Amino acid sequence: MVYPDNFEHKIGFDEVRQRLLSLCLSTLGEDRVRGMRFLCKAAEVRELHRQVDEMARILSDPQPPLQDFHDMRPCIHRIKVEGTRFEEREMPPLRLTILTLHSWVEAVRKAEDDHPCVPSLGRM
Repeated sequence: MVYPDNFEHKIGFDEVRQRLLSLCLSTLGEDRVRGMRFLCKAAEVRELHRQVDEMARILSDPQPPLQDFHDMRPCIHRIKVEGTRFEEREMPPLRLTILTLHSWVEAVRKAEDDHPCVPSLGRM
């Protein structure tokens, strides 16, 4: 089905996107929100709803891991070239990002233990 160019505006989806952008903690989230599009396939909507439910369970923790979201994409893209490496100034945000990712893995594992219906990450 083809929608008119202004369909998202007509249904208020653009306002939802703007509200979500205001809640983002990093450029990674902002990029994700900007890439969102209106969905009309029920299976896609169900899958995203499942993901939102999983996130809500993780965020119900008294101290969810909501800090230190650094966009390391430029650094990672640059070090793909053989012979390049991270610069010294990039190491602290990289360390914090790794620690945050570790916290997220632990939060997901806790959600798995508390709610067996959450898909498993497996053990690392």
